[in-house]
Amino acid sequence: MKRIALLMAGSLAVWILFAGCGSRPGFEADFAEGQAVDAPESGMTDDELEKIRREEAAKRKEELREMIAADRLDAIDSEREGVDIYAGAGPYRLGPADVFLLRFAPQNEMNASFTVQPDGMVNFDLIGELPVAGMTPSELGKTLEELYAVYLRDPIINVTMRETTSQRLYVFGEVTRPGMFELKNPTTLTHALSMAGGWKDSARMENVMVIRVGEDDVPFAFQIDIKEMLEERVVHRDVTLQNMDIVYVPEGRISATGDWIARFFRIVQPPIDAAWRAVIVKNGFTP
Repeated sequence: MKRIALLMAGSLAVWILFAGCGSRPGFEADFAEGQAVDAPESGMTDDELEKIRREEAAKRKEELREMIAADRLDAIDSEREGVDIYAGAGPYRLGPADVFLLRFAPQNEMNASFTVQPDGMVNFDLIGELPVAGMTPSELGKTLEELYAVYLRDPIINVTMRETTSQRLYVFGEVTRPGMFELKNPTTLTHALSMAGGWKDSARMENVMVIRVGEDDVPFAFQIDIKEMLEERVVHRDVTLQNMDIVYVPEGRISATGDWIARFFRIVQPPIDAAWRAVIVKNGFTP
């Protein structure tokens, strides 16, 4: 994803030069002198210039989509080796319905809040729509600094999260309150089980399963022996959960992890969101 963010920063900075975007009143004083985009040809009509800008913007956007797709294919072609299930969840990444605040320095009159649209886009002043879903606040800030440098003198942009509603996890099986839970803070497996009201007497705690979406959008599962972890007080085995993780507490013994994932989605059919449904359909786990 970092690679995608860097590609976005470079590619978007080019095509945004040609995109026709309006500005809010009162910002003209902040424009950097000598940074206006040259017209492609003198003597052209406004309609002709607008057509050229639209064609160039469409071309650059298509290049961006192709680069993102290429990054996805690279991930699919690579083998998943040495996955560290005990690694932390990593930095927060933006998703639909998230709300964040942009703070500009020294142009603080441009400070504003933005909400990520369902398609992962945000419409920014001056530069128009950008795909932000999947980026960290830091990556977004650096990308915007490069893009706004076309219009502003040495902008410094800070991105602060105000509402994080897109990160979630699921707990199903032999627990008191199965369902979806918001993932607002670093959350371990035992914490998630507590959020679900704890496990029932019928639960096989030595066979707790966690299903996670890999970087290639292919789900993989791993098994955690909660019973042994608690009895031996091995706290470092308490996995930190990530966005979209599914925790399943079984009633019986589980084996053959790969086959079990397919059976889980086809038979259990847990109530999950659109993001997980897309992963399920893509990987052929539908009934």
